[in-house]
Amino acid sequence: MKSVARMLSFPVLAGLWLPVGCTHVNQPASVADSLQVGVATAIVCLPCEIFVELGLAIKRALPFRHTLVISVCNDRPSYVPTQKAFAEGSYEVTNARVKPGAGAMLVAAAVRLLGSLQAE
Repeated sequence: MKSVARMLSFPVLAGLWLPVGCTHVNQPASVADSLQVGVATAIVCLPCEIFVELGLAIKRALPFRHTLVISVCNDRPSYVPTQKAFAEGSYEVTNARVKPGAGAMLVAAAVRLLGSLQAE
């Protein structure tokens, strides 16, 4: 089994770039964790409550036979809606602390994280 963890950052509503999980500069950041179990299974743990479409995008982008995407790990700083959800509005969008586009950034980060495991 291989694992890797990385700090993630994307824009919050205040317009500041802070690590995921930070609501102000002095708060500790959250971490995204990834594990590869054998050659066919990957697990990615994200510190946010993501929309299912984002989890499916992570799965589609990876060559693993089984990819488990787990959200609300280590911390729960915010909902992370899709770009479409931001345009439509919803409870999650109203309560999200991230800007539109954060979901795509989170997907890209998770794919890079799991890709780095596969490259080892």
